[in-house]
Amino acid sequence: MSGGHRPVLDKARIDPGLIASLRERSRPLRPEASLTQLFTPLDEEVEAEERLQPLIADLIMRLELVEERLRHLENSHAGKEVAHTLFLSRATGYTIIERDGPPPRPGDDVQLDDDAYRARRYRHSPFPADPRPCIILEPDAT
Repeated sequence: MSGGHRPVLDKARIDPGLIASLRERSRPLRPEASLTQLFTPLDEEVEAEERLQPLIADLIMRLELVEERLRHLENSHAGKEVAHTLFLSRATGYTIIERDGPPPRPGDDVQLDDDAYRARRYRHSPFPADPRPCIILEPDAT
């Protein structure tokens, strides 16, 4: 066979159902016609949406439960004193101090003995599996 005949043979093997499907899904020749035609989803899309509805409803329910638990936790800790650790750097090395009460916020001044520090940022506790917040302190330059 010559190279010119092969494309004709390949075209003859195209599935007629595929061609019909492509014609159905293709855009109309006149774009304005799509504005006047009602949109009707394909049966496959409707079936897929119907199959997904229970999953979507389940996910929404789970999300609402998680949000409710989070609100409950926030309310249960409101006004309670929380223990925390302070992480500070001194000329002699790092020091970790454990304290009760609410932790200072970044930017707050913290007085330890006769030294003044400023709370810079939060980090995870340096102790394994310790849920307490840890605040990094730096010497106050003022």
